[in-house]
Amino acid sequence: MTFGLALFICVFLVILGTVVVSEFASKTSSVDSILAGTDAEYSARGDEVG
Repeated sequence: MTFGLALFICVFLVILGTVVVSEFASKTSSVDSILAGTDAEYSARGDEVG
């Protein structure tokens, strides 16, 4: 019962976090540019390693 309750809370927090992030991203486009920058960095590093 305790494990199920903890799992439910975790899922609820993940869904709540996703909604908050999506709402915040829709208001400001700077988050998208930051995420795009980190994705570009990771892809560049991956190419160097590869």
